[in-house]
Amino acid sequence: MSVLFLALTVLSLLSAILLGQYFVRPTSKNKKQDVFSPRPEKNKTNDIISLYILAKKNTFAGYNLLQALTICNLEYDKKLQIFHRYDSNSVRLFSLACAAEPGTFDLEKLGSREFSGVVIFMDLSTLTGSATLALDLFLETANLLEYELDAKLVDQNKNSITEEVITKWKDYADVKSRKFGTLDLFATHGDNP
Repeated sequence: MSVLFLALTVLSLLSAILLGQYFVRPTSKNKKQDVFSPRPEKNKTNDIISLYILAKKNTFAGYNLLQALTICNLEYDKKLQIFHRYDSNSVRLFSLACAAEPGTFDLEKLGSREFSGVVIFMDLSTLTGSATLALDLFLETANLLEYELDAKLVDQNKNSITEEVITKWKDYADVKSRKFGTLDLFATHGDNP
């Protein structure tokens, strides 16, 4: 159990860094920049969402995972060694990491490995006007991965995802989209306002 806790803690920290919860805060010219200072508190309870896609039978084959990621249009990030889904303007909508420590994938070995699960996550606060559409795509992708991998979709506590939780996420995304105006995620670069 302690190994699982450690893995989830590392993954949470990795997610926080990847999703921008930590940022470079400029200071006066005579001081160094504080690279890992927490972002000022905001309504972050709803901002970062994650779902785990866990193997029903201990593990699923890396080759099957790679096929499923391709079907879902997730792209490999060589620098971070995780996968992302982008909109037509190359804005990152959400990401996918390995559920086991350290959370990254070696693309060259991915097809020959076994995985107990993956985690798909997004930061709704970064998606302003496209939050509702991005959340719909996020949930559709999670469900497709669950199907393609013959896996189960759960939250960070390994509980089934309830309609109440999904409704809460959708309500929050709707507020974000209305506040900033809904953008077409699949428009060409010149079509967005």
